[in-house]
Amino acid sequence: LLKGANEILYSDPEQALKISEHILHNATDSELNVQTRLLLTKVHLITGNYKEAISNVQVALKEIKSIDDSNIRFDTFLLAAEIYSYLELYEISNQYLTEAKKIAADHALLQTKLAVFQFPDKKSEVALKKIPAKEALAFSFITKGTPLQRIANDFLQKSQLDSALIYFQKSRKN
Repeated sequence: LLKGANEILYSDPEQALKISEHILHNATDSELNVQTRLLLTKVHLITGNYKEAISNVQVALKEIKSIDDSNIRFDTFLLAAEIYSYLELYEISNQYLTEAKKIAADHALLQTKLAVFQFPDKKSEVALKKIPAKEALAFSFITKGTPLQRIANDFLQKSQLDSALIYFQKSRKN
C-alpha cells in the first residue's frame, strides 16, 4: 500500500493522503510508521499545508531514534532539511542536513543522493550517472523535482533549449 501511495503522490495527492492515513492507523511497526509519516509530510508539502508537513516530519524525527535502518534515518533527516530549506529556515535545515551527512558517510548510494540534493547543477549530472536509470526517480526531491528535471531547468534558464529538451525527454522516459 505504501508503495502505491508513493506512486500516486503527485497525480492524486488526496488519494495518497487517504492511503497514508489508513496505513498509519493500522501500523504497528516503527519503520512503517516513520515511512508513512514521511509520505504524509510529502503530501502536505505538495498541497501547501506546511504546518502539517512540519508536524509529520517532526513526529518522524522523534520516532527514528528507535530505528536502526540507515536509509530510513537518512531519508527522514534529508526530507526535514529539504522542507526547512524550502521554508527559508536555513539554520534548522543545516542541522538536519548535518545529521544526514553523518549517516551518508559510510554509504556510497546515500552519498550520491546527498550530492544530488546539495548540488542541483553539473554535479547532479555526474552523480546521476552513478544511479541506475530505474532508481533515478527515487532521487526526486519534493521541492526540486528529479535530478533530470533540475538539469533541464538549468539549461532552460540559460536559454539552451535543445539541451533542456533532451533532459526533459530523459526525465519522462524514467
